[in-house]
Amino acid sequence: MTIGELLKQTRQSLGLTQTEMAAGIVSTSYYSKFERNIHQNKCR
Repeated sequence: MTIGELLKQTRQSLGLTQTEMAAGIVSTSYYSKFERNIHQNKCR
């Protein structure tokens, strides 16, 4: 299980939308990509 899958499972069990889960932390679009495991690391 990936971190994204775990986040999605946790979010759904709490009855939250992606927007609610990401609120005040990251953008909804970034959170969505993270759940789908298509985020990019931008470490320098």
